Amino acid sequence: MRRFIAGLGLGLICCGSAPGYDWTETFNENVGALSLTIGPGDTRFVWESGHIHCTFVRGADAGRRYALLGKEINVHESVLNFEFVVTPVDSSADGTAGLIGYLNSATDNNDQSRIGVKIGAFPLQFEINGTYDAGGPIENGVIQPIQMGHTYFVAVHIDGPQHTVIADVYEGTDADGTYIGSASNNIDPAFPLNVNSIGFTAPAGSGNPSITADVDDLHWQSDLPIGSFTETFDDGVGRLNTTTGDGDQLIVYDSSSHRLLGTFIRRDSDDVMEHDARLSHLGNSYALDGRFQFSFDWTPLSQVGDYARPAVGLLDNTLYPAAEIWIAHTDAPFVRGYGIVAPDYSRRDTADLGFPGWEFGETYRVICTLDATNETVEFEHYRLVDEEFAFEYNFEFSYSGNDSIARDVTWFGTYNSLDEDDHIGNQLTIGLDNMRFNQPCPWDLTGDWIINQADLGVLLAWYGIGDGGDVDGDGDTDQSDLGGLLSYYGEQCP
Repeated sequence: MRRFIAGLGLGLICCGSAPGYDWTETFNENVGALSLTIGPGDTRFVWESGHIHCTFVRGADAGRRYALLGKEINVHESVLNFEFVVTPVDSSADGTAGLIGYLNSATDNNDQSRIGVKIGAFPLQFEINGTYDAGGPIENGVIQPIQMGHTYFVAVHIDGPQHTVIADVYEGTDADGTYIGSASNNIDPAFPLNVNSIGFTAPAGSGNPSITADVDDLHWQSDLPIGSFTETFDDGVGRLNTTTGDGDQLIVYDSSSHRLLGTFIRRDSDDVMEHDARLSHLGNSYALDGRFQFSFDWTPLSQVGDYARPAVGLLDNTLYPAAEIWIAHTDAPFVRGYGIVAPDYSRRDTADLGFPGWEFGETYRVICTLDATNETVEFEHYRLVDEEFAFEYNFEFSYSGNDSIARDVTWFGTYNSLDEDDHIGNQLTIGLDNMRFNQPCPWDLTGDWIINQADLGVLLAWYGIGDGGDVDGDGDTDQSDLGGLLSYYGEQCP
């Protein structure tokens, strides 16, 4: 089983300010960021006591309420998530429909440049719907029937590079509700589709049929620019919203401690799709040719048997680990430690011997830095003492790139380590918190994690003659690269 669920929120709560790349509009005080309207949108999508009451009217002047995303997004090149809570209230006639999703403010023509979840009536259902930039509909896909007066949480995952859209539907106000099914569809890469806003509208048509619904907690998330994220699990699983195997049942959010609780069980399988995992899509695939860093806090809680091996790390697009740290208790008297897989996956290096083990109930922090430029991997180990993390030790090794396999990093998360052929049924339960990923920093051309004169010098040396200063990924060094570097000049990579 592989279930995609859109992120529950590292979002900044917006109340009228310009939205960033990852935010949630709760409508607690008013329409918030969704302050822009077209046509009769200001009277058809109105704020009522903590939600937006939407009257979707199918017609030439359907109206629209929306928020700008801060940039134009090519859907085919992006990974986009959004989610919302909706209660359909009433409908007037067959053919009624409303759309919640991504739009383009450059046109008020609802037969162009939009993609999202359509709420259709007679029969009442959710459907992935939209139109391309030049017009023409996204063809019908798999629908999900729903019921009038019921409240649903809808989590949408758009994977442009894979040309797929899926909306997981739960009865309730969040993903802890009852999962009832999914609506899904494919998008055709031959037809351009660009969006720059998110909101409510209705498709064009005739007869003016309508459907009404209450919408709350609209959250959106896209591939991020330079930066990083830390998942603190304050309100849910956050960005670690994709699960494989039994990850949705064994790696769960604990509301009492605001962390993930993971029970990792040794399984008799080498199929990565069957291994229990909870992951975050990074928005892009990054070639392992720069510096990456990830970290996490963890607390060992209980064990069954003498060997289990949870892992935290970076994975490629096939969900195969590219660089990982595993946590193990191996054989009596339970030697405990860490291991890491080099990016070429041809060797493992472990830090079990000669280093302090871990103790149940104690909390630790691990920071892993992978420097593909210098072919080194380092991790640092800390123990929580008097509410502060105290350094205990570090471990570094080098690897040869001569036989390395070219791979990209696409996912970050926690999972059962692979090659689990023995100790079947053994398990280790841990708590996980503050899972952080630092994205690559393309403007750092010298590898010192600072964007400064040295990086500018490298770019200018390659300007117009090669790709040595290419920071925007288009294969050359030109004005676009120079502008990008200067916009971050003086900053430190996260």
